[in-house]
Amino acid sequence: MSWFDWFMQRRKSDEIKLLHGPLQRDKKFLDQHKEWLETVAPNMFHWIMRNYEDAVRKPINEASVSDDLIIFRSGPAVGLLIVTKGWSLADWQHMLDELKNRIKKVEHYIETHADIKQKLIPAGIETVERYALKPDIRTAFQEDGSFKVNQMFGGVRLDLTYLNKNPVQLRIILDRVVDRNYSEALPFEWLFQNLFKQP
Repeated sequence: MSWFDWFMQRRKSDEIKLLHGPLQRDKKFLDQHKEWLETVAPNMFHWIMRNYEDAVRKPINEASVSDDLIIFRSGPAVGLLIVTKGWSLADWQHMLDELKNRIKKVEHYIETHADIKQKLIPAGIETVERYALKPDIRTAFQEDGSFKVNQMFGGVRLDLTYLNKNPVQLRIILDRVVDRNYSEALPFEWLFQNLFKQP
């Protein structure tokens, strides 16, 4: 099923919730992650970066689009939607975790949430694995004496959606705060470009 077909078939009135709990990785997954970084990851990062660069060159209203990637904006939020194809579900789960690991290496960022949701929709069982990260406000104050919270790039949400174990999309969403008590968010382009560098 294509991404568009899946998107068009999602009707909230027809869904049945099956599972909502913490997202946990076992030792086997963590061990395989090291091998994935050396073998599969370079090709995936190259493919994402190529699509990102194509999307940046093609602005269309509120979104920039390539064949398999959309840069979208909604109010202060900005994000990427990557149509997940060409690799297995396990590969995209490793990508989700690697992006989380890279964001945690950005100064002040901490993981605040990790969960998995499943629901039954007309097309089958839809699963979403999700991480949330944000700057630790205890250490993220501006250093210029303004006492504003340095929000860096804003809160970060990462989620991977798959249908019947077939990957559909991966999203990276930056929720930026517009408030006088917060610094202006850093340009999202810098974060995206650095996330997709070759490991």
